[in-house]
Amino acid sequence: MRKSLADPELGGCMMLLRRRSMLAGFKTIAGKLGSVEVGKTVTIASVGDFILVHQGNPDKTRYDASCNGTWLLLADAYEAGDYTTYFGSSNNYSMSTVAGKLVTDFDTLFTGAIAENILTVKIPYYDMTTEQNHYLADGFQCKSFLPAAIEMGYYAADNDEGNEFVPADGHILSYFVGCLPDTVSEDPKRACSARYWHRSACTTNLVDVWTTSAAGRAAARGGSSAQNSIRPIIIMSKYTEIDGTEITVSE
Repeated sequence: MRKSLADPELGGCMMLLRRRSMLAGFKTIAGKLGSVEVGKTVTIASVGDFILVHQGNPDKTRYDASCNGTWLLLADAYEAGDYTTYFGSSNNYSMSTVAGKLVTDFDTLFTGAIAENILTVKIPYYDMTTEQNHYLADGFQCKSFLPAAIEMGYYAADNDEGNEFVPADGHILSYFVGCLPDTVSEDPKRACSARYWHRSACTTNLVDVWTTSAAGRAAARGGSSAQNSIRPIIIMSKYTEIDGTEITVSE
């Protein structure tokens, strides 16, 4: 006997089928980078150790939707401080020498499935020539990038508005919440083996760029007169598999 669509038994079967269909297309982050806690060390075999500094989009009013992923900051200065470079002839990150070097040098370290899971993103940055922050779709497109000073907690306490020296070119990342907000205090979460560049201009002139010392204290340096190391950030898909070989996670 053919059942009517109004039959409660048939209706229950149809609901079960719909649920199974929905679950079949559902992606889980279990065993993926998106399930890892902030502060953990993520090792990428071909490159080295990274600190997981944020999960998701830090601020949807400043960051493009492309930034919704797992944020990884290189745990130490690139090549332990042996690699140094000038920032560039101006302190505009979008036109800087160092941003170009990330494309031709650092980005090429990643291959295969790792490279495929690194997101192409648009990050906020400050342009001193126009004295404006560039947010959302107007951000700088890249795969790897230098951290903004405010992302690492410098002058982030007051609604991430920075001050007359530090631009509001981002939002504090979860790992750095609680760090001392001023530029003169040392903080171990920012420290590494060598002084490194930020992408943030010092907003008093067209030359100086913010850096962090090995001890974890900020100072402005001339982009074309000083050479410093780098600690790039990459944002990976939350669904990147932790396979225990190419990608491992530890404390």
